[in-house]
Amino acid sequence: MGCKVNFPVSVLQKDEAWYLFREMAGQIVDKPDINQIARDVANECGGLPLAIVTIGRALSNVGKHAWEEALSQLRNSQSPSFLDVENIVYTSIELSWKFLDSREQKHFLMLCGLFPEDFDIPIESLLHHAMGLGLFKDISVSWKARNRVLTLVDDLKRKFLLLDSNVPGCVKLHDIVHNVVLSIAFKNAQ
Repeated sequence: MGCKVNFPVSVLQKDEAWYLFREMAGQIVDKPDINQIARDVANECGGLPLAIVTIGRALSNVGKHAWEEALSQLRNSQSPSFLDVENIVYTSIELSWKFLDSREQKHFLMLCGLFPEDFDIPIESLLHHAMGLGLFKDISVSWKARNRVLTLVDDLKRKFLLLDSNVPGCVKLHDIVHNVVLSIAFKNAQ
């Protein structure tokens, strides 16, 4: 029916934020050499659910060096052009981008960012654009390309960078993710 119910999600308390972060990042946060860094990263997310979820997922399968780098970037992300909350969320999504598994995932997310904000992006359109842009260098058969697109969609959903749409056969980008993707594209183009 296309009905949407919006409800506010407030800033999480420290223990709630840690619980959510731990759920997103997984058991790696229990490793003795990562636990304190993980707690510091979770604290730097400022209790913001979107930041916690995206950065937790981004760091779920990386080593200690990546955790230290993420913490460093979060602590040094004080940009005067953003409010603190916006800055934390922006930095967390940018880190999620940085920790994507492949260049192909990054290009595919950029492709999604080319669609208008709040747009229900047809997966078939993503397939046609990806093929037309030569995103899949090693694929020339349409069913293989479709499988690759569906795999990329699933991967990006698991990392909370793509969302399900209310429209069958479509996906969406969260407004903030859309803005960050466009910002990254602009920076990379310069």
